[in-house]
Amino acid sequence: MCHISSVWASDIQCTVQSYGQEFQIDISPTEDVFQYNTINIVNGYRFTAQWLKTNDKIKTYVYYFLKTKHVLISQQEFNLNQTSCGLPFGKSTVYAGNHERELNFVCTKSC
Repeated sequence: MCHISSVWASDIQCTVQSYGQEFQIDISPTEDVFQYNTINIVNGYRFTAQWLKTNDKIKTYVYYFLKTKHVLISQQEFNLNQTSCGLPFGKSTVYAGNHERELNFVCTKSC
């Protein structure tokens, strides 16, 4: 019997900046398709990320609160096989709201 094991980075940390504040969110690998890591920001943004072991990709979602609910305004997917340990990836800027409020995020894989 042959056993194949995969090695995942121990963690991914994303830095999210908006409204003059900076937030850190740690994302760990999961097999649960319903498990997400989320932060809500006072200016209406919500940043959500998911790292599924099965495809070794991280998905990021940015929502903005409009009237009665959060609306998805950005979704991105990053292949972690092509991401080097300790180097930033996924640097993104998203704008929303009446005054074009800005949200920036960047993630780093630690190994």
